[in-house]
Amino acid sequence: MQIFREYKIFMTDKEFINKYNTDGMVLVNKLISTSLIKQFKNEIKIAIQKETEFHGSNKHKDNGMILCCVKYGGSFLKIFENDKLFKPFELILGKNCIVYSNASSSMPPRKSNYSKRIHIDCPIDYPIDFPLRMQCLILLDDFTNDNGATWFLPKSHKLKEKPNNSFFYENAKRLNAKAGSVFYLNPRIWHSGGHNKTDLWRDAFTIVMTREFCKQRMDIPNIVGKVNINEKAKKRLGFYNLIPKSYKDYYERK
Repeated sequence: MQIFREYKIFMTDKEFINKYNTDGMVLVNKLISTSLIKQFKNEIKIAIQKETEFHGSNKHKDNGMILCCVKYGGSFLKIFENDKLFKPFELILGKNCIVYSNASSSMPPRKSNYSKRIHIDCPIDYPIDFPLRMQCLILLDDFTNDNGATWFLPKSHKLKEKPNNSFFYENAKRLNAKAGSVFYLNPRIWHSGGHNKTDLWRDAFTIVMTREFCKQRMDIPNIVGKVNINEKAKKRLGFYNLIPKSYKDYYERK
């Protein structure tokens, strides 16, 4: 499936930028280790249970999604120290980009989920040559047709209107890729989740980054509080983009 081009070690920064801007997507294989995948999957299982307790049942519309993963710490926080993962974001959005949102995308056994509709993840109509957001999908399981591999319409970040269902499914591709792969995409790509026909959960983790002058979906620094992560991770999480709370706070930052 050539449209999901692999980001090879020998690819230059310029080549990555060109492929991303042309296709709206680039697939990077084997970026996340097997041990880290296991940690993510264990932590997602625990966090989903806590989300169920928060909502009072598993009948809520976002069942299987953790809306703000960093809230639960662990690998969700430490991943923000991974320079290899965040280099592509910095190539497109600049070195000072910060996280907009971070959520799990887990599909229950024998079901689909909230992602089933044909949609984009950023309704803001920004200039194509100055993107405000970029996202990645970290695959924590192999994505197959049987477990609901996502449908993506290549180059559709350039469309002005939503494609109709027949056009979408006649021209879209399935994201068939191995666990540990990272799929970078323009959040204005039209896509749809599949249907999980297996008896196992299919897990993924989504990170959306934005330019440093944009607001985050939530006040992430306030949500996570004091954390034991390096300075780059704090920067990516928006700790240094907070609005000063007072005159004193402003001048102490100078």
